[in-house]
Amino acid sequence: MPRLPARAHPRARVALSTRSARSARSARSALCALCALCALCALILSAHAHEPTPAAPAAPAAPAAPAAPAAPAAPADERRWELSFGTTQLFEGWFGDDELDLPVSSATLMLSRDLTGWLNAWAIFNLPLVPAQVVTQDGALKTSRSAPALLVGLSADLLDARVSRRDSVKLELGVYAGQVLRSGGATFPLGALRAVVLKGGDTTLYLGVSGSLFLESVGLVYGVGHRF
Repeated sequence: MPRLPARAHPRARVALSTRSARSARSARSALCALCALCALCALILSAHAHEPTPAAPAAPAAPAAPAAPAAPAAPADERRWELSFGTTQLFEGWFGDDELDLPVSSATLMLSRDLTGWLNAWAIFNLPLVPAQVVTQDGALKTSRSAPALLVGLSADLLDARVSRRDSVKLELGVYAGQVLRSGGATFPLGALRAVVLKGGDTTLYLGVSGSLFLESVGLVYGVGHRF
Protein backbone atom coordinates (compact mmCIF):
# COMPACT_ATOMS: atom_id res chain seq x y z
CA MET A 1 0.00 0.00 0.00
CA PRO A 2 1.26 3.47 -0.75
CA ARG A 3 2.44 5.44 2.16
CA LEU A 4 0.67 8.65 3.04
CA PRO A 5 2.88 11.76 3.37
CA ALA A 6 3.56 12.60 6.83
CA ARG A 7 2.06 15.90 8.11
CA ALA A 8 4.46 18.77 8.65
CA HIS A 9 5.36 19.44 12.15
CA PRO A 10 3.66 22.57 13.62
CA ARG A 11 7.01 24.16 14.44
CA ALA A 12 8.09 23.79 10.80
CA ARG A 13 4.93 25.61 9.63
CA VAL A 14 5.61 28.56 12.00
CA ALA A 15 9.20 28.92 10.76
CA LEU A 16 8.04 28.92 7.14
CA SER A 17 5.46 31.64 7.75
CA THR A 18 8.03 33.72 9.65
CA ARG A 19 10.51 33.55 6.74
CA SER A 20 7.74 34.56 4.30
CA ALA A 21 6.81 37.61 6.38
CA ARG A 22 10.45 38.68 6.62
CA SER A 23 10.86 38.36 2.83
CA ALA A 24 7.75 40.48 2.25
CA ARG A 25 8.99 43.18 4.64
CA SER A 26 12.40 43.20 2.93
CA ALA A 27 10.75 43.58 -0.48
CA ARG A 28 8.62 46.47 0.77
CA SER A 29 11.65 48.17 2.29
CA ALA A 30 13.62 47.79 -0.93
CA LEU A 31 10.70 49.20 -2.95
CA CYS A 32 10.38 52.22 -0.60
CA ALA A 33 14.10 52.88 -0.80
CA LEU A 34 13.94 52.74 -4.62
CA CYS A 35 11.01 55.18 -4.65
CA ALA A 36 12.84 57.59 -2.32
CA LEU A 37 15.94 57.42 -4.53
CA CYS A 38 13.85 58.18 -7.61
CA ALA A 39 12.18 61.12 -5.87
CA LEU A 40 15.58 62.49 -4.79
CA CYS A 41 16.92 62.20 -8.35
CA ALA A 42 13.83 63.95 -9.70
CA LEU A 43 14.25 66.75 -7.16
CA ILE A 44 17.92 67.22 -8.07
CA LEU A 45 17.11 67.31 -11.79
CA SER A 46 14.29 69.82 -11.25
CA ALA A 47 16.51 72.13 -9.20
CA HIS A 48 19.21 71.96 -11.89
CA ALA A 49 16.71 72.72 -14.63
CA HIS A 50 15.46 75.86 -12.79
CA GLU A 51 18.94 77.14 -12.00
CA PRO A 52 19.29 80.55 -13.80
CA THR A 53 21.75 80.52 -16.63
CA PRO A 54 24.28 83.34 -16.28
CA ALA A 55 23.50 86.07 -18.82
CA ALA A 56 26.02 86.75 -21.51
CA PRO A 57 27.91 89.99 -20.90
CA ALA A 58 26.25 92.89 -22.71
CA ALA A 59 28.11 94.30 -25.65
CA PRO A 60 29.62 97.68 -24.85
CA ALA A 61 27.44 100.52 -26.11
CA ALA A 62 28.70 102.21 -29.21
CA PRO A 63 30.06 105.65 -28.43
CA ALA A 64 27.56 108.37 -29.29
CA ALA A 65 28.36 110.31 -32.39
CA PRO A 66 29.57 113.78 -31.55
CA ALA A 67 26.90 116.42 -32.02
CA ALA A 68 27.28 118.40 -35.17
CA PRO A 69 28.45 121.91 -34.41
CA ALA A 70 25.84 124.58 -34.87
CA ALA A 71 26.05 126.27 -38.22
CA PRO A 72 27.60 129.70 -37.80
CA ALA A 73 25.53 132.69 -38.73
CA ALA A 74 26.04 133.82 -42.27
CA PRO A 75 28.40 136.78 -42.58
CA ALA A 76 26.79 140.06 -43.48
CA ASP A 77 28.29 139.89 -46.97
CA GLU A 78 26.50 136.57 -47.59
CA ARG A 79 23.05 137.74 -46.48
CA ARG A 80 21.75 138.54 -49.93
CA TRP A 81 18.00 138.61 -49.21
CA GLU A 82 16.14 141.45 -47.53
CA LEU A 83 12.51 141.43 -46.38
CA SER A 84 11.15 144.84 -45.47
CA PHE A 85 7.91 146.03 -43.87
CA GLY A 86 7.27 149.72 -44.31
CA THR A 87 4.77 152.52 -44.80
CA THR A 88 4.20 154.72 -47.83
CA GLN A 89 2.57 158.13 -47.75
CA LEU A 90 1.40 158.63 -51.34
CA PHE A 91 0.60 162.08 -52.68
CA GLU A 92 -1.27 161.86 -55.99
CA GLY A 93 -2.28 164.61 -58.42
CA TRP A 94 -0.11 167.25 -56.79
CA PHE A 95 0.96 168.61 -60.17
CA GLY A 96 -2.53 169.93 -61.02
CA ASP A 97 -4.28 173.06 -59.88
CA ASP A 98 -7.91 171.96 -59.99
CA GLU A 99 -8.13 169.50 -57.10
CA LEU A 100 -6.05 168.56 -54.10
CA ASP A 101 -5.47 164.89 -53.34
CA LEU A 102 -4.90 164.08 -49.68
CA PRO A 103 -2.08 161.63 -48.84
CA VAL A 104 -2.98 157.94 -48.91
CA SER A 105 -1.30 155.79 -46.26
CA SER A 106 -0.27 152.33 -47.48
CA ALA A 107 1.44 149.25 -46.07
CA THR A 108 4.44 148.31 -48.20
CA LEU A 109 6.01 144.84 -48.32
CA MET A 110 9.34 144.61 -50.15
CA LEU A 111 11.56 141.65 -50.99
CA SER A 112 14.99 142.18 -52.53
CA ARG A 113 17.89 140.01 -53.69
CA ASP A 114 21.47 141.23 -53.89
CA LEU A 115 22.67 140.14 -57.34
CA THR A 116 26.23 141.42 -57.61
CA GLY A 117 27.01 143.29 -54.39
CA TRP A 118 25.82 146.62 -55.82
CA LEU A 119 22.83 145.63 -58.00
CA ASN A 120 19.56 144.46 -56.39
CA ALA A 121 16.35 142.94 -57.75
CA TRP A 122 13.06 143.97 -56.12
CA ALA A 123 9.44 142.83 -55.77
CA ILE A 124 7.14 145.30 -53.99
CA PHE A 125 3.51 145.03 -52.92
CA ASN A 126 1.71 148.21 -51.88
CA LEU A 127 -1.63 147.93 -50.05
CA PRO A 128 -3.58 151.15 -49.34
CA LEU A 129 -5.03 151.35 -45.84
CA VAL A 130 -7.44 154.26 -46.39
CA PRO A 131 -9.54 155.38 -49.36
CA ALA A 132 -8.31 158.09 -51.68
CA GLN A 133 -9.63 161.52 -50.69
CA VAL A 134 -9.82 164.55 -52.99
CA VAL A 135 -10.70 168.13 -52.06
CA THR A 136 -12.43 169.89 -54.95
CA GLN A 137 -12.29 173.60 -55.79
CA ASP A 138 -15.63 174.00 -54.03
CA GLY A 139 -14.16 172.58 -50.81
CA ALA A 140 -16.09 169.33 -51.08
CA LEU A 141 -14.43 166.07 -50.09
CA LYS A 142 -14.67 163.15 -52.49
CA THR A 143 -13.54 159.63 -51.62
CA SER A 144 -12.81 156.66 -53.83
CA ARG A 145 -11.48 153.19 -53.30
CA SER A 146 -7.70 152.85 -53.52
CA ALA A 147 -6.37 149.79 -55.33
CA PRO A 148 -3.22 147.87 -54.40
CA ALA A 149 -0.23 147.82 -56.72
CA LEU A 150 2.55 145.37 -57.54
CA LEU A 151 6.01 146.52 -58.68
CA VAL A 152 9.21 144.82 -59.85
CA GLY A 153 12.51 146.45 -60.70
CA LEU A 154 16.21 146.97 -60.06
CA SER A 155 18.22 149.26 -57.83
CA ALA A 156 21.90 150.18 -57.76
CA ASP A 157 24.06 151.31 -54.84
CA LEU A 158 25.25 154.86 -55.40
CA LEU A 159 27.03 154.94 -52.05
CA ASP A 160 28.17 152.18 -49.66
CA ALA A 161 30.09 153.58 -46.69
CA ARG A 162 31.12 151.30 -43.84
CA VAL A 163 30.73 153.03 -40.47
CA SER A 164 32.04 150.11 -38.37
CA ARG A 165 32.78 146.42 -38.78
CA ARG A 166 29.05 145.55 -38.82
CA ASP A 167 27.36 148.88 -39.61
CA SER A 168 27.18 150.71 -42.90
CA VAL A 169 25.23 153.39 -44.77
CA LYS A 170 23.91 153.02 -48.33
CA LEU A 171 22.22 155.20 -50.89
CA GLU A 172 20.21 153.31 -53.53
CA LEU A 173 18.61 154.47 -56.78
CA GLY A 174 15.98 152.22 -58.35
CA VAL A 175 13.69 152.03 -61.36
CA TYR A 176 10.52 149.91 -61.31
CA ALA A 177 7.53 148.90 -63.41
CA GLY A 178 4.20 148.80 -61.58
CA GLN A 179 0.70 147.51 -62.16
CA VAL A 180 -2.44 148.73 -60.39
CA LEU A 181 -4.34 145.59 -59.36
CA ARG A 182 -7.89 146.33 -60.50
CA SER A 183 -9.87 145.98 -63.68
CA GLY A 184 -8.42 148.40 -66.23
CA GLY A 185 -5.65 149.36 -63.79
CA ALA A 186 -2.76 151.37 -65.19
CA THR A 187 0.75 150.10 -65.83
CA PHE A 188 3.27 152.75 -64.81
CA PRO A 189 7.01 153.40 -64.38
CA LEU A 190 8.39 154.59 -61.05
CA GLY A 191 11.73 155.84 -59.75
CA ALA A 192 12.91 155.76 -56.15
CA LEU A 193 15.81 156.94 -54.03
CA ARG A 194 16.41 155.21 -50.70
CA ALA A 195 18.83 155.88 -47.84
CA VAL A 196 19.60 152.76 -45.81
CA VAL A 197 21.34 152.26 -42.45
CA LEU A 198 22.51 148.67 -41.94
CA LYS A 199 22.78 147.75 -38.24
CA GLY A 200 24.54 144.63 -36.98
CA GLY A 201 24.74 143.09 -40.42
CA ASP A 202 21.08 142.01 -40.54
CA THR A 203 18.76 144.94 -39.67
CA THR A 204 18.04 147.81 -42.03
CA LEU A 205 16.40 151.16 -41.34
CA TYR A 206 15.44 153.07 -44.46
CA LEU A 207 13.87 156.31 -45.64
CA GLY A 208 13.17 157.12 -49.26
CA VAL A 209 11.15 158.98 -51.84
CA SER A 210 9.49 157.71 -54.99
CA GLY A 211 7.82 159.40 -57.92
CA SER A 212 5.94 158.64 -61.10
CA LEU A 213 5.20 161.31 -63.74
CA PHE A 214 2.74 158.91 -65.35
CA LEU A 215 0.56 158.84 -62.20
CA GLU A 216 1.51 162.37 -61.13
CA SER A 217 2.38 161.01 -57.71
CA VAL A 218 5.09 161.35 -55.10
CA GLY A 219 5.63 158.93 -52.23
CA LEU A 220 7.46 159.00 -48.91
CA VAL A 221 8.63 155.50 -47.88
CA TYR A 222 10.09 154.42 -44.52
CA GLY A 223 10.37 151.21 -42.55
CA VAL A 224 12.49 148.39 -41.15
CA GLY A 225 13.96 145.40 -42.96
CA HIS A 226 15.73 142.17 -42.12
CA ARG A 227 18.57 140.65 -44.16
CA PHE A 228 19.08 136.88 -44.32
